[in-house]
Amino acid sequence: MKQKQTHVPIPERAVLRRINWKLRKEHLLLKKARPGLPLTQIGEYYLLDTKSYRVVTRHVDLMALAKKRDCLRPWETVMEEPQTAKVRARR
Repeated sequence: MKQKQTHVPIPERAVLRRINWKLRKEHLLLKKARPGLPLTQIGEYYLLDTKSYRVVTRHVDLMALAKKRDCLRPWETVMEEPQTAKVRARR
């Protein structure tokens, strides 16, 4: 009988933290672009050099980098976090 393959969803933030844990030895940091920035210029994720604070790589694929750096197990998948709208405080 075949085993049913299950995939465990891992939040984007957790994957981002796992990647940054591995990249810190190389003085790199994976950042997510702010909602106000145009994604065509820098992409959703980009690599930042922590020594010079310059963008090293633009348009980084989170899933591909996580697999390349062994941050995801074969049974794990990245779960996209829902976009949350900012709630304005009542006066």
